[in-house]
Amino acid sequence: MRAARSFLFLAIIIASAGWHFLQPHGHHAWLSQPHETAIEQPQAADLPDPNLTPGDVFSDVTVADISKPGYARRVRNVTAELKAQVYAEYGITNHAEYVIDHLCPIELGGSNSAKNLWPQKVADAHRKDVLEDRLRELVISGRLDLRTAQQAIASDWIAAYQKYVEAPKPSP
Repeated sequence: MRAARSFLFLAIIIASAGWHFLQPHGHHAWLSQPHETAIEQPQAADLPDPNLTPGDVFSDVTVADISKPGYARRVRNVTAELKAQVYAEYGITNHAEYVIDHLCPIELGGSNSAKNLWPQKVADAHRKDVLEDRLRELVISGRLDLRTAQQAIASDWIAAYQKYVEAPKPSP
């Protein structure tokens, strides 16, 4: 009887854990849901203040650099003090709904300077991550110039998302 109860308990745990692992999680969880219900469409107010965050890149970065596995991990260096400074510049005291994000992403040669960092809403950050991946793919494949990609995302990441992610892709 005791073994049967243990087995039943274990089966319930495994079944509920299995269901949990079948659900979307993590970096791209919102992709499995319609965009309108998963996260709100970003608005102009969701862009960084261009006076505080105009965007900044490492001037000597090349396509070969960003193509190397682990490039972003090796280059990323944003201290807790710098994050606190950026939140303060934007007047944000409750950080729960925000992440400090690189306007021009490291993956495209963006720098770690305060000129390239801003508090972005968590929900928007997921969408911007998709854009960053798409732009990097286009740059590495030679279909988009690195400087063009950097300028597009730094000047208006929402417009860049609409152009490079939402725009219909040509048929093969």
